[in-house]
Amino acid sequence: MKNPKLITLTLTALTIFALICIQAGQVQGIDSYQPTLVAKYDLTFIQATQTQAIANTLIITAKDADSNTVPYTGSVTLTSSDAQAIYPTGNVVITNGVGSATFYFGTSGPQTITALDTSNSQLVGTAMTNVSPIHFDVTTSASAVNAGQQLNITVTALDAQNQVLSGLGNQGYGATLLFASTDAAAILPDEDSNHKLVSGTGTFNVTLNTPGQQTITVTDKDFNQVTSTTNAITVNSPTTPTQTPTSTAIPTQTATPTQQTTQPQADSQPTTPPTSNTQIDTLTLAAIAAAIVIAAVLALLILMRTGKLKRSQPLPPPPPPTNTQNQP
Repeated sequence: MKNPKLITLTLTALTIFALICIQAGQVQGIDSYQPTLVAKYDLTFIQATQTQAIANTLIITAKDADSNTVPYTGSVTLTSSDAQAIYPTGNVVITNGVGSATFYFGTSGPQTITALDTSNSQLVGTAMTNVSPIHFDVTTSASAVNAGQQLNITVTALDAQNQVLSGLGNQGYGATLLFASTDAAAILPDEDSNHKLVSGTGTFNVTLNTPGQQTITVTDKDFNQVTSTTNAITVNSPTTPTQTPTSTAIPTQTATPTQQTTQPQADSQPTTPPTSNTQIDTLTLAAIAAAIVIAAVLALLILMRTGKLKRSQPLPPPPPPTNTQNQP
């Protein structure tokens, strides 16, 4: 007959040993679980077609060896073969196995994107894509203008199929334009918020000032490979006959004599005209004659008072008239 105590002790020991082995195995499994479970990153875009200068969302997913999504938490850094691309330069957070980032391609053609785990250099993901080009259609309101005359320039962003890119201008990058011209004296739109495309198009004012054949070039500020140039614009010399008429200058010149005649009157304070030499001589002779007459009268009065000059006797009255009618 078997010993029941021995059987109990043996079973107990085996149970304890099994529990220790299970626990040890679980701990070892936890330590080696994530490195072997997360095998790669899968990179995809929400939009299937990649277009130059158009924003797209990049999805980063942690996968196991069987391409199943793993609830992994970490971070990655992004790189691209496109030197003109715009994307986050810092860490992109992966939560529950998924992360995302906004991506702009600046160069058309085949491009690659790489996501590298920040804590495990062996954990990486790469995607290849083909980027479709875009271009600007630039038109002017006139093919010939006079120097100094303003004209309008219209810019429209088109894809490879010449469809308007209505999304360009409603995103963070790709809408600001830079203007240049062969005319060094041209007045062009400045680089500011007022010179952006809206829904893929925009109209701007330009003034050319140098006579001859001139062109205007429009370039995307963020993606300088997107650029376009207008056809040659003929800039004529400004017309002079209508701008410099002599009829307006003549009245001002004929009016000046009246100003010159009135100015001497204002400057000359005496109101009487100057006397001539003939007038002076006449006045002198008159004064001398008056002085002689006065002197003669005074001398005559003096002689009469001193008695040296006798008064003449009064003449006798005339005889009465004789009556000649009574004589025989």
